[in-house]
Amino acid sequence: MKHLWTICWLGLALALQNCASPKAMRGNAYNQTPMAKTAKAEYQEPYERFVKKDKNGKITLVKPTKKPKAIDRLIIYDAYMQLVHDQPDSDSLKNFFMQLAQKYEGYVLNINSSRVKVRVPSKDIQAAIQDLTAIGKVKDKSITTRDVTAKFYDRTIRLENAQKTRARYLKLLDKAKNVEEILKVEKELERLNATIDLLKGELNQYSHLVTYSTINVRLNLRDKPGILSYPLIGLYKGVRWLFVRN
Repeated sequence: MKHLWTICWLGLALALQNCASPKAMRGNAYNQTPMAKTAKAEYQEPYERFVKKDKNGKITLVKPTKKPKAIDRLIIYDAYMQLVHDQPDSDSLKNFFMQLAQKYEGYVLNINSSRVKVRVPSKDIQAAIQDLTAIGKVKDKSITTRDVTAKFYDRTIRLENAQKTRARYLKLLDKAKNVEEILKVEKELERLNATIDLLKGELNQYSHLVTYSTINVRLNLRDKPGILSYPLIGLYKGVRWLFVRN
């Protein structure tokens, strides 16, 4: 009987130990391997948060560690319009557009008797379009937009990487020991220089087109009616007045 009680007590002790062991093991695991503190992540925002334009229209990317006060997106504006005018003299028409571009510190790309392309600062595009009504009637007008923020950011990062790679190759060029090594390094430098020039050109183009909007004007000279047409025009306006009221 005494051995039976001893066996019962041992069984109970083992059962209690098994029940308590997972908790104890978890407690020991946490005590032995404390959770590491999460490192404070650096400030990260989408790429457009780093694009900024200054008062002169220059576009730059601010550093990731500096949160910009204003968020700018790089938008290219293109205006298309049809203008019916009463200026048969091409010189007068040319002077008008030249003065319009000068007024807003823009420039004329091309001009002929039927089409004009002029660029003005993007902030003045609506005012410049309004000034066009001084020489005629705007029949059709549309403004299209292109968001080039992602492209500008991509070209900027690629340019920085290419410049860093070129700097490393210049160091290798100083350490080259024979003609073969020199030729290999110079070949890579030539490729990198071409890439850098291309990326700089694209960035300058994006920057310029964002700063200056393009206005495309299609010119139509208003047809003047002959002498015999005036009675018919008067009759048409009279009938229209009787049946159509605004």
